[in-house]
Amino acid sequence: MTTETTTDNSTIEALEKAMADLSTYLNGNTEDETTNLKANWIFLQIYATYGLRLPNTAALLESALNLTANEAAAYSWFNAMYSSYNTLNASSTYFFSDVFEKMTSLGSGLQSYASDVAGEDSTFTLVSSLVKPTDGSAADLSSALDILSDLKTTALTNANLAGDIKTNLAVYKTKLVGAQSAMATVKDDIDADDRTSQATITKLTGGSDIMGSIDQLNVLLKADEKEYKHDVVVASTSVTYAWVAPPVGLIAAATVAGIYGKKAVDMKDTIDRLEAQISAAEQTLKVAVSTQNTVKLADQSLDSAIEYTDLAIAKTTLVQNSWKGVASGLEYISTKVASSISMEDGEEKLAAINAVVYFMKKAQEEWTSIQPTINEMVTDSYITVTPTSQTLTEFANQVVAEANKLETA
Repeated sequence: MTTETTTDNSTIEALEKAMADLSTYLNGNTEDETTNLKANWIFLQIYATYGLRLPNTAALLESALNLTANEAAAYSWFNAMYSSYNTLNASSTYFFSDVFEKMTSLGSGLQSYASDVAGEDSTFTLVSSLVKPTDGSAADLSSALDILSDLKTTALTNANLAGDIKTNLAVYKTKLVGAQSAMATVKDDIDADDRTSQATITKLTGGSDIMGSIDQLNVLLKADEKEYKHDVVVASTSVTYAWVAPPVGLIAAATVAGIYGKKAVDMKDTIDRLEAQISAAEQTLKVAVSTQNTVKLADQSLDSAIEYTDLAIAKTTLVQNSWKGVASGLEYISTKVASSISMEDGEEKLAAINAVVYFMKKAQEEWTSIQPTINEMVTDSYITVTPTSQTLTEFANQVVAEANKLETA
């Protein structure tokens, strides 16, 4: 009898461990809401969707950076940039086709199982009533075994599905790491290009005291425009001086007009060059900022996608172990029921039946307790992103809005 009790206690402990793993799968670190199941699913979708929105063709990247085909061809990193985005696009496509639907199916399976076994009128209650009827009817151990077999099969099916998901998540992570490596090379090339480096942005957006900044060029332009206007006025009014004291006034006027006319022409050339420099600097800045913003957002997106994929792998391992634990407990109880069939009525058979009833009651309580959390975590787990064309900035803003749902939920 002592051995029997010890075995039953270890089985209950295994059940409690399985349910604790399931709770961690659902809730994550209770001090960090971004680690719960729904948050994990939402963030994975966000970053995978962002990967699909990156400009992964020459035409799309030209449009995003406001470049013509000829202008784009002048940048050595251009082809590698959209190629790396295409790698990320393929990774995101794989996530939605081979990972996410299975993840939500696993969640739906968990919700369905909880619906069957939680509450007073559950399948577990039915098993207990079949092995130990309270209405005076005969026990129906064969039917109880059939139900337990179905429950165990479902648990193992879910455990196998979790295993498949874990494998596919590992493949997805490998794809993300490959895209990350390609994008790191592109980022280095962009930073090494004087036209698109962060140093260039810093210089062009500097104050008027920074040589080569747009502000400094504008200060020079205003000063030259002021001098040019003065020279034009002097040159154009020199004819008035000719009537002051001819012929001396005429000679003086011609000299003044010649000198200031030449200065005005030279200054106009300088102004034209400065205006061209400013225009070129503004275009360079626009391309540099667009390029840096795009590559930085993509880089941050990849870092986050890998982080939440690692979390998803850990979570999936937990739920896989949980389902295996559930199946193991049901197998043990099935063995109890099966062995009791051949037992003579007496203490041994009664102990076996009582062990089954106790386990069913304990399992029902555990599932009833966790059912609300299951429903909360697997319901409304899809994000909504406008399918129409958006700029990356617009999409990033929408991503933030979706993420904020987690904080207000």
